[in-house]
Amino acid sequence: MGTPTTNYDLIKDDLNDNYSIEKVNANLDKVDSQMKANAEAEAAHEADYTLQIPYGITGGTVNAKTVLLNPPLLSYVEGVALSVKINLTNTGATTLNVNGLGDKAIVDGKGNALTGNKLIANSIYTFRYNGTSFQLQGEGGEYGTALATDVLSGKTIGTNDGLVIGTISSKALATITPSTVNQIIAAGQYLSGAQTVLGDADLISTNIKAGANIFGVAGSVNVVDTAAATILATDILSGKTGYKAGALITGNIPSKGAATITPSTVNQTIAAGQYLSGVQTIAGDAELLAANIVGGANIFNVAGSAIDGSTMKKVAYGTLPLADNTHVFTVNNLTFLPTFILVYTQALYGGDDYRIACIYSSGNTPFLNANLSFWANEGDAGRYAGTPVTPFSSITSTGFICSFMNYTVNSITVYWVAIS
Repeated sequence: MGTPTTNYDLIKDDLNDNYSIEKVNANLDKVDSQMKANAEAEAAHEADYTLQIPYGITGGTVNAKTVLLNPPLLSYVEGVALSVKINLTNTGATTLNVNGLGDKAIVDGKGNALTGNKLIANSIYTFRYNGTSFQLQGEGGEYGTALATDVLSGKTIGTNDGLVIGTISSKALATITPSTVNQIIAAGQYLSGAQTVLGDADLISTNIKAGANIFGVAGSVNVVDTAAATILATDILSGKTGYKAGALITGNIPSKGAATITPSTVNQTIAAGQYLSGVQTIAGDAELLAANIVGGANIFNVAGSAIDGSTMKKVAYGTLPLADNTHVFTVNNLTFLPTFILVYTQALYGGDDYRIACIYSSGNTPFLNANLSFWANEGDAGRYAGTPVTPFSSITSTGFICSFMNYTVNSITVYWVAIS
């Protein structure tokens, strides 16, 4: 009877079956029919370029490509795909003609016409027909706007214009020491290492000369350049200090306090080489007048005009009022010891007009030694009258006392004169 196979239903003989040509022929017919069906299905599959991707090498020009597929593409059907090796790098918008079916534009993943260098010679690209044009496959996601100048040197980036090699240079780690001129970190480069601008703990005001300004730090008024200084210790007050060429110098100029110098018969010198810390007053005198200097003398360029009275007599005189019934008066403003005194007055007594005079002489006058008083009335004018008394007492270099005769008289004025 035989046993059928699992897939194609061929009859296998049993061990005890006799050979049958009819059975063999029937099995061969089944095999032939199945092989025919398989071949037709394979041919149909190979011709369906929506299910498989054929490969070819382009011909044509830089921007008008052609390709021949085998089996040939019979018509442009949406979904048809093919891979091609590019013969020439394109320079702009590009078309593809497959098996002479006509030119179709090649567009990028966004549907835009190709730009130059999008298809590079000897590179393989896959396209799929979208119903109107062949769309480049496998471009990836969105592209940015980066240019070569936006990418580090040696690095690449994909763009709508293809792969771009960066040109941004890199600057390695560096330390910059400030100086008298600007130091530039140029723009347009990538800092692959930190750029350190040195600081200095000594960049403070007290280390900078007055009038200078270093990086915004103004110099201290206490810092000066002493290199050109010419001072010596003898130029500085004692106890004070200064700097010369950076070295401290202590002064030794002595000081002289305030003083008053009274002119005398000898020169008085204010020594040189000292600092006058106080006013030095050369005393003046309001009495330094020609009238106060004896003639022939010259004191501090003032020529004297006074008369030398050292050999002359000194004279003093005056008047004194005496009240009623007073007969004693005192003179106390003399500046010399008198040798002659005359006192005179006129008084009324008992209805008579009397003249009274008192005279003192130390013996050095024509009166010789005298201490007398005289009086006379009008009728007895010119003659001595009365008994003499001793009128003067307490005669000194500052004054004297004079007593009239003890008579009661009205108030009078006494005239006196004293001579040395």
